[in-house]
Amino acid sequence: MLMKIESLTKNYYENKKKVESIDTVFFIGSSLTLGYGANLIWEYLQCLPFFQHLQSLPTPKFMLVAALGDVMMMALVYLGTAIATNSAYWFNEKWSLKLVFLIVCLSIFLAVIVEVLALKTSRWAYTSKNPIIPLIGISILPIIQMILINPIVFYVSKKTAFAFRKFGQPTTEII
Repeated sequence: MLMKIESLTKNYYENKKKVESIDTVFFIGSSLTLGYGANLIWEYLQCLPFFQHLQSLPTPKFMLVAALGDVMMMALVYLGTAIATNSAYWFNEKWSLKLVFLIVCLSIFLAVIVEVLALKTSRWAYTSKNPIIPLIGISILPIIQMILINPIVFYVSKKTAFAFRKFGQPTTEII
């Protein structure tokens, strides 16, 4: 009887590891795909009314590259959250206000760094319509972008990973 329990326990943990690996792959893939689409739409909506591009015109290629940069920041937020929570599987745990706060803080931090560097290197400037944060002199729009898009995409991607698991993939349940 004890051997059967040990065998079930071993199978449970092996299967749990497989599930976590599959979930992580689908979470990251979903996050990158959804994040790219959401950021591309955001970039198109905010570009012409609020930004003046100084080194190149805002062509479709430029918008695609800008959205790719946003997704890279999203990946850094994922990694920073994984380090802070000591788990690459953090997204599939129960979300607390502390976790959301961590995602938001990392997103703000990266948005501020990118904006400051872009302004200092004259990659872009702001139009008179762009709302500026007085103390630091950067636009609020990229910060709002990261605050909204990152947590929403991560949450939807969490649900996508879970939905994939429901359709015939390994489970951690002991049968």
